[in-house]
Amino acid sequence: MNSMKKYIQIDSGVNFLGLHTVNINVDPNETDEIELKNSCIAILLHSDYSMQCSVYSYILIPNEFTLQNLITPFLNGGGCMHCSGQINQHTTSIIFNNIKLTITTAMTSKPEESLKLIRMRCLKCQKSSEVWTLRESIYSISLNELLHSLATTHSLEHPKFPTFPCKDYLYHILEFTGNGIALHFSLSLIQPFSVQSQLIPDQISQKQHVLSEIIEMNCHMTKELMILRKQIPKVQKSFEARKQLYSKLNQMENIYLGQSLLQFTPSDLVKFQLNFYQETLEFSKQFNNQLDTSKNKESLLTKINEDISKSSLPQITDTSPQRKITKPPRLSLINNQSIEDNQLISITSIPLEDEKLVLKLIWNDQLIVEHNETYFQLNLSTLPTLFAFALSTQSYKNYLISNNLSYSYNELNESTIKRVLSSTIKPHFDFKYTTIVDTIPITIEVSLCFACQFHLLRLLYYKNLSIPIENACHNFFRSVAYITSITTQGGKSKSLFFKTFDEQFLFKELKPPEYEAFLDGGGVGYFNYMLTVERKTVLVRNLGVFSSFIKIGNNKSEKVIFLIMENLFYGKEPTKTYDLKGTLKKRTLEDEELKVGLDGNFVQSLSRKPIIVSKEIKQELMSIIKNDTQMLSSSNVMDYSLIVGCDEKDRLLRVGIIDFIRTYTWDKQLESVVKKIGALGQNPTVIEPELYRKRLLSFINSVFMVMPDDSLLE
Repeated sequence: MNSMKKYIQIDSGVNFLGLHTVNINVDPNETDEIELKNSCIAILLHSDYSMQCSVYSYILIPNEFTLQNLITPFLNGGGCMHCSGQINQHTTSIIFNNIKLTITTAMTSKPEESLKLIRMRCLKCQKSSEVWTLRESIYSISLNELLHSLATTHSLEHPKFPTFPCKDYLYHILEFTGNGIALHFSLSLIQPFSVQSQLIPDQISQKQHVLSEIIEMNCHMTKELMILRKQIPKVQKSFEARKQLYSKLNQMENIYLGQSLLQFTPSDLVKFQLNFYQETLEFSKQFNNQLDTSKNKESLLTKINEDISKSSLPQITDTSPQRKITKPPRLSLINNQSIEDNQLISITSIPLEDEKLVLKLIWNDQLIVEHNETYFQLNLSTLPTLFAFALSTQSYKNYLISNNLSYSYNELNESTIKRVLSSTIKPHFDFKYTTIVDTIPITIEVSLCFACQFHLLRLLYYKNLSIPIENACHNFFRSVAYITSITTQGGKSKSLFFKTFDEQFLFKELKPPEYEAFLDGGGVGYFNYMLTVERKTVLVRNLGVFSSFIKIGNNKSEKVIFLIMENLFYGKEPTKTYDLKGTLKKRTLEDEELKVGLDGNFVQSLSRKPIIVSKEIKQELMSIIKNDTQMLSSSNVMDYSLIVGCDEKDRLLRVGIIDFIRTYTWDKQLESVVKKIGALGQNPTVIEPELYRKRLLSFINSVFMVMPDDSLLE
């Protein structure tokens, strides 16, 4: 086969098999034409058991390269040219046209035996063929010819190999022995990975989070009710009084511990919690009224409070003629952080002027919001829910109307999309509400940056989903109103992270330099780019940037800025995730148990689990990434990452570019210069945007491999 190819480059050196390594670039404009004669291209994987040696590359197999050339280095032993180990202590695989030929070695029971033999045997039925002496007709088989035969029959059968009646081909082993070494050939089928830009979401993740909240709520409510029951015998006023308290408590247990909550939504759970607070408050008042006014009352109250202090139950104080509960029980759906306050606070409804929602203040530190019969919480430790609060206000709706924006993506048109996303104006929606409830001041401040642009991007996001959405804004609100905090591994920013209960969206804290970079130009460039590419991008969609602040009484949060982005792995959690920046320098984690690996970990895995895609998929993927990174480079953005999620079982890849907020500012330029000087001319880890882009593209091209077949040479 004679062929001229522009996207193939041949290295001058050879590997341990004496074969040339080949580089393949799917962009033919970046390589020179070469001539290939009667050859095939395959993928070579070579690694030792400790993974200290890890080789993966394309190889050019000429037609004259025979089976003898392949097996001789293994049967003769010797060292591996890529590491200090012996070559027979490695696993070697050759991949061609959806088949994987794996070569392993073992010591035979007769190490002095030098005769070279061949036989076929089955690992399933444990039978074997007759043993043949290796002869010239077998030695001379072209590896090129053998690979084509294996790819056609999906078996190790060959006219020149010993015949074997067993038909469980994938359990067969072709065994060569000689010089005390047994060389095993095994065959497996390998499917290229597919790449999906959008997964169909499922509801499993949300149910799991709701279930965990149900378990936590039940544990708290059970504890509270048990302590309340323990207090009842201490009421010595009358038998009838204790009977009434027991009856009330039994009724509460039937309601709050007796019914199934599995079908509850997060909103239902918040409302359910609110009702429990109300019932507990009423019971505590009833208990207070039944206490005996005996001379030993003070010592009795002290004993009761000693028990109560071990839980979050209300303590009892003698404030005759009316007793008050100074710290009622509290149960948070999302966290258990309390705010100390000695003043009685009841459940108070706060109608907000000009707003169609109601706030309820509970136990001094919890705000429960009711909006269109949907309940959600606000507190100091779940600041991202303030974003949902701002979206629920009538003021925000009026703001959108004033900017001629709709709540439905069905009403979007090209002129509106272009008008909003191409605008260089930086419209922000600022919402501030301050009130006093029973002497407790409450302040809520939320600022939505680029509110119009992000509103439109959210509509387009839902429009691009493969499931019908009647009310995109309502669906988005229901997601971001219920969050849980998460921890990340391997990151250096130490930023706060939250995710929604349904795991569709993530909240990441933005540091001031990132926020300023986004305001100063990164945001406008991003919106203009999203105007033209629609879904042809691997940029993980940013769907909001906002600052948040809340103060309840004397306790207040810091002002924190958050970025809202889609969860790249929504609906399908990968088996392994990698954060790639295109360099191996200081990019290897020692702990392989970490869920997110870096570039070095990714490269180490490729000799065992290569990332192989079709030529068409790689061409499209590289084209999209080139366009995305070109936009980032022109916006002076660097230090972003390509996230790769691998699902080995389904042969599925999810890829996305994240952290594309930070620009190449003066501090990054200074860091690059200092590191370069300190490294005595070596390449620094921080480089300018265009060099960063090219480095990442080169790395991606080398680690995402094309399934080799004859089409590469056609």
